[in-house]
Amino acid sequence: MKKLISFTIKAEFGFFKKPDINDKIFISYNMIHKPSLLGILGAIMGYDGYVQSKDTTQFPEYYQKLKAIRVAIAQAQRMVEFLKKSLFYLTIPPMDKQQILQNKHF
Repeated sequence: MKKLISFTIKAEFGFFKKPDINDKIFISYNMIHKPSLLGILGAIMGYDGYVQSKDTTQFPEYYQKLKAIRVAIAQAQRMVEFLKKSLFYLTIPPMDKQQILQNKHF
């Protein structure tokens, strides 16, 4: 007998990092993906994850037990587009009081 479970996960801000991006800028998937969902379900059921796994050559317990389940993920609301900006910070060397007083830009 097949069973269906339906639930809603909601948060103000969720970030599901794309592992294929190896840069200083992190990019997120638009919605939750299956590996993250399996991790959440595994945590609810009490299965071990990556941190608890003693053997690093195998997948964690939750993935081994849940990988075969069929998952359908649907977006509940219209997606909100966020403006993406990269911020770069310029650091200056520390100055003593005399240097600060001489420099009129600070």
